[in-house]
Amino acid sequence: MLLEAPGRLGLEAGHLTQDLLEVARLGRARDQPEPALGPVWYRRALGFASWRPQILLGRLVPVLYGLCRPAAVRPPGRPGPG
Repeated sequence: MLLEAPGRLGLEAGHLTQDLLEVARLGRARDQPEPALGPVWYRRALGFASWRPQILLGRLVPVLYGLCRPAAVRPPGRPGPG
């Protein structure tokens, strides 16, 4: 089953279910994984597992930005590089 989220991101229902289950487990039994992973990696694991559910709820929008250098402005009549 394929779910359609905002931004036309197709999500597999099975993967989403696994992510939700992992978020629930990390939140419910915090005293076990946090000491094993450390506080930074625990927060990262929770964030990684929360990514797809947040997209599905519309709280995150998958966007790709492209950065480019603007063209150099040359005075008329003066040749430049390229």
